[in-house]
Amino acid sequence: MPQGKALLEQWLAGNDKAFEAFYDCYADFVFQLCMRLMQNKQEAEELCQDIFLKVAEHANTFKGDSATTTWLYAIASRKCLDRLRQRKRKSCAVWNLRAPSKQDTLAFVDSNNPLETLEKMEQMHQFWRAMEMLPPRQKVALTLVFVEGLPQKEAAEALDIPLKALESLLQRGKHKLKLLLHPKSNEGISKT
Repeated sequence: MPQGKALLEQWLAGNDKAFEAFYDCYADFVFQLCMRLMQNKQEAEELCQDIFLKVAEHANTFKGDSATTTWLYAIASRKCLDRLRQRKRKSCAVWNLRAPSKQDTLAFVDSNNPLETLEKMEQMHQFWRAMEMLPPRQKVALTLVFVEGLPQKEAAEALDIPLKALESLLQRGKHKLKLLLHPKSNEGISKT
């Protein structure tokens, strides 16, 4: 039995320490996802609290058919998607605060080369600025699949949409992201 499911079952049986252990296991995972999606530390912290409240409220509904992280992706991405829809569009950059043990596609590869590090920082800034301009569903889909590395089937499950719908969101999101990141090279391309 997966660790997350076992901890939730122990908590439901009356062991309050089990929920603390569940939180300790998954808090960083949820917070980092919220950071990538919201690009705002305060909002990510608030959402992280809301997500764990929702987990506590619905712990008895988790059957363990999927991985605990897939279930958490579903709860977190829906909460973030709701918040993205509510707030006004803001452009702000955030640096990746993920734990150093995890790899990032935009990681700084050579800390001995300050110029290269500066270029990587600028690329990351441009990437997240462009991600903020995407429609919320496209942003969430791209983040789950290409930043978090979630398989498309699991991302579709987390978003509660068919796989074909996810593929469509990814295709439209990548196209729009390309237009945003390279506007001059796309001047002749139709923007439909």
